[in-house]
Amino acid sequence: MLWKAFHFSVYVAAIAMFWHSVFTDPDLKNSPVDWFDGGKVFIEICLLVIVVVSVLRWRYSVRKARHAKGAVAEAMPSP
Repeated sequence: MLWKAFHFSVYVAAIAMFWHSVFTDPDLKNSPVDWFDGGKVFIEICLLVIVVVSVLRWRYSVRKARHAKGAVAEAMPSP
C-alpha cells in the first residue's frame, strides 16, 4: 500500500515539474513564455511522449480487463 501511494505521488511531482519547466522564464525577467525556446521544446516533446505512452498503456489495460472478464464468463459453467 505504501508503494502505491508513493507511485501516485510521482505523477503529481511530474505534473508539477512539467508545469514549472514550461511556464518559468529561464532568464527570470517576467517576460512572456517563449514556446519555441530550445529547452521548452525539449520539455514539451517529453510531455507529449509521456502523454501518448500513458494513453496507450491505459487503452491496453482496459482491453486486457475486458478480455479477462470475457475469459472468466466463458469459464463459468452454464446452469
